[in-house]
Amino acid sequence: MITPSDYPNFLSWMPGNETVIALMRNSSEPEQKAAQLIAAADLIFCLDFSSLQRINQLGDMVRASKAKKVLVDHHLDPEQFADFEQWNPTAASTAGLIFDLIEELGEKNLIDADIANCLYAGVMTDTGGFRHSNTTQHEFKVASELVGRGANPAQVAKIFTTPIHWSDYD
Repeated sequence: MITPSDYPNFLSWMPGNETVIALMRNSSEPEQKAAQLIAAADLIFCLDFSSLQRINQLGDMVRASKAKKVLVDHHLDPEQFADFEQWNPTAASTAGLIFDLIEELGEKNLIDADIANCLYAGVMTDTGGFRHSNTTQHEFKVASELVGRGANPAQVAKIFTTPIHWSDYD
């Protein structure tokens, strides 16, 4: 997993966090590692953004990569760069679209408690804790399925009680 910037510490509980490469200001090491991984990739998933410009310097790397690209997103007007799109502008969350993709592929049996918690966190954050006006019955069905597969709503809900200072992550 590569992210174009650091992200809030309240997400550090997520399984696999220690392997995330976050591009940081004043450090070329993560960018060099990201460039190597992108150049060597056969498949790149682009999640929760509709334009390569949104991922800063990673955008040029992804565009130049010969890897197949998969876009999973719900934002308006996606840039046409992906070989496959799981895109729905009426969806309330990208994590819900990822769940739908897993279901369409017939692979729900692979969703363990760790994956369920991560997807549940994605649904929670993208829907503002199920408060945004575009939240529909579908998000509640996805959340219910994820709880049934081991997601812990109490643990994930703690992200909404942690003060966030977004200016720290510009």
